Amino acid sequence: MSYRSHESEPPHKRRRPKGIAGKSGATAVANPAMTPEGTSFDTRPEFGAVVGWRRGRLVAAGFAPDLAARLARDCRIDLHAVLELIDRGCPPAVAARIVAPLDADFRPC
Repeated sequence: MSYRSHESEPPHKRRRPKGIAGKSGATAVANPAMTPEGTSFDTRPEFGAVVGWRRGRLVAAGFAPDLAARLARDCRIDLHAVLELIDRGCPPAVAARIVAPLDADFRPC
């Protein structure tokens, strides 16, 4: 038996108590635009499809449009890391500073 003897079921079969979502118990806020029908993203010509999608995700997560555009255009920014910080309650401006690259070499998407 690989699980604790006082527990009746192995960890992968236990149910989570109602009201607890995800690993941390916090409600995810980074993906409100995700629906079964598709996602929403900005398809303006000045943005490529990838950059537009990244910008749309950041705006949906609460970033100001100008900050979202700047972060979306730089592929050194790990979008998943930024959204994880937002899910954990970090303000967008602080999340952007945390994941900001240390080098000065811009890498477009």
